[in-house]
Amino acid sequence: MTTEPDGKKSAAGAAAASSKPPGYPEHDKLGPLPSPAIPPRGLPLAGGDLRAAILAAFKESLDRAQRAADGGASNLDESVHEYRKSLRRARAVLGLVAETLSDHDGDDIADALRTARRAVAASRDHSVAPAALASLELDASNRATADAIVAAARAAAPAAEEVQRLLREGATVAATTENMLAAALPPELDWKMLADGLAETYRAARRQLRKAKRSRRSLHAWRRRTKELSYQLDLVAAGAGDEVGGLAKRVNDVSDQLGDVVDLVMVRDFIAANATGLDAAVLGAAVDGALQDRARAARRAGKELFDRGGRRFARRLTKAVRRDLAPAPPSPAGNGVGLSSESSS
Repeated sequence: MTTEPDGKKSAAGAAAASSKPPGYPEHDKLGPLPSPAIPPRGLPLAGGDLRAAILAAFKESLDRAQRAADGGASNLDESVHEYRKSLRRARAVLGLVAETLSDHDGDDIADALRTARRAVAASRDHSVAPAALASLELDASNRATADAIVAAARAAAPAAEEVQRLLREGATVAATTENMLAAALPPELDWKMLADGLAETYRAARRQLRKAKRSRRSLHAWRRRTKELSYQLDLVAAGAGDEVGGLAKRVNDVSDQLGDVVDLVMVRDFIAANATGLDAAVLGAAVDGALQDRARAARRAGKELFDRGGRRFARRLTKAVRRDLAPAPPSPAGNGVGLSSESSS
């Protein structure tokens, strides 16, 4: 496939004109709850239908979100986490091809996914904040205060039936994006189009890193874009090999560090919202100390990772893909399989 971008197309709006959700700013946060790692299918970078593979990866993420929503009654906390994580993966797949879409189409799809994730943001906070507090080393007095805050918050948490309803409704909204993306994509995709999307995700993460020290919103946005870059590189690595996989791991490690930081930012808000009648100043100071240490370490790691512009990052990644897919040295057993010249254009 050698088709180059031929201008951004506008079709997704027609595919879902009656289902466009309202747009919201991205104030939501990602969760650190553990869930089974599912290897990505990978992209056919050495030759194959990239468009079909992108649509399949997008659909798989939506299907996982639907399964999580359907299973909410069995383990609500895990269902909320898996649902939100699956929609973040869908957003990452969208980012891979965002540079091929019209602004209108890309915004419509991103808004729908964002709305679906935000539906259960409050439930996510009530699940993750207690776990984050429990992970901190606190003295007996602060631990008692933390336990009292968690107990107060539990009484105000959304009812399980309401969260299950929101999961189902959100999954319905997210499901509309499958046809929206299929209608908006160009007839063919090639590596250069995907590299442009990866470069823009990297560029967006790097922009937020620069502002993250002084802006909580930028800190959250940096983490979101870094997590999406990690998911994108996982897909590429599954279709390429170990060199891209090593880069994906570096990005994922920084994302994990940022997850710990974002959780503590959320804990501070959780304390402020649920400490009515309690003296939580000392506990707040302890959380702030841990937050500053982890944020400093994450920024240090981020500066090492995001050390170049988006264009240079795309060139580095393209070279890594080519090396991963290069033919193996000839051997008596036969010839290796190499990178398709079409995919490396």
